[in-house]
Amino acid sequence: MNNNKLHLGLDWDGTISCYTTELHLLAQLASHISIITVNDEINLALATQTLGIDQNKISIYICPDERLDDYPVWKAETCLIHHVNLMVDDEYPVVQACWKNGIPALWVRERHFDETQNFLAKHLSH
Repeated sequence: MNNNKLHLGLDWDGTISCYTTELHLLAQLASHISIITVNDEINLALATQTLGIDQNKISIYICPDERLDDYPVWKAETCLIHHVNLMVDDEYPVVQACWKNGIPALWVRERHFDETQNFLAKHLSH
């Protein structure tokens, strides 16, 4: 793994879905984005449109049904397998599983769409 490049792991529900503007900005700095989620409706077209980055920079990993009971561990294992060097998730057990496996992780609080949508866009437009 090249530690000079950011390979960002992102959860979808409660993370990308709540912090779209902020993660769009962060995604611009990453060499690659791995979306690691339990949401089986996420696809490359939606991810590319939402994050505003080239589809060649995005991989999507959806938790298999048989791992839903231990999805925090599955997410940490997926980070290890794909050399994610920073995971962002709104579920504290996921963050703990990443930390336990030596993966830096950020825990974000899920927020309501109408509270903060376009907050940065408004502030950056001035």
